[in-house]
Amino acid sequence: MTLEQERNYERQVDQLRALVNGMPRFELQEIDGRPVVVDSRLGDEGVQIRIEGSGQLEACRYLVHINYYALIKLLGLLDSVRGTKAHGHAACFLDALRLDEALGISER
Repeated sequence: MTLEQERNYERQVDQLRALVNGMPRFELQEIDGRPVVVDSRLGDEGVQIRIEGSGQLEACRYLVHINYYALIKLLGLLDSVRGTKAHGHAACFLDALRLDEALGISER
């Protein structure tokens, strides 16, 4: 990797870290027979998202696996691949996340 690619990688990992650090510690619960995402620190008083519609099952599966603690482990993996054969694949993965667009950053 070039120095510029390394800097871009570091910037993207930092963006992902900032995104994860700002996330609520959510969990999926059922309230009134409907799935909801709640802030686990607040219980059912901390409803964040109500999941409705035809994609409900898929959204619930996704949210069960992509949560704060899973993303923390992902950040650990991204930190540990530097200098290995997997580094290039990790960089492609970060590019695919389009963090600049998701965070409203126009720098590139």
